[in-house]
Amino acid sequence: MRDGFKSTDFKKEQRFILLVLAIALIIQITVAGLYFFVEKQTVLLFPMFLGILANLTGIGRLIQL
Repeated sequence: MRDGFKSTDFKKEQRFILLVLAIALIIQITVAGLYFFVEKQTVLLFPMFLGILANLTGIGRLIQL
């Protein structure tokens, strides 16, 4: 443990960030579904899809740490 690095604090922070990303992913998927199925706004679906991919990438990278 150098420079004040604590493994338990890192794990707590990692779990918190993972929880926030998972909640954001659920919201993004819900909104994308509403755009597509309810509003029939396929133009708005593409940016949402990119956001979902970016969020999935962040979750994947965070899990690998």
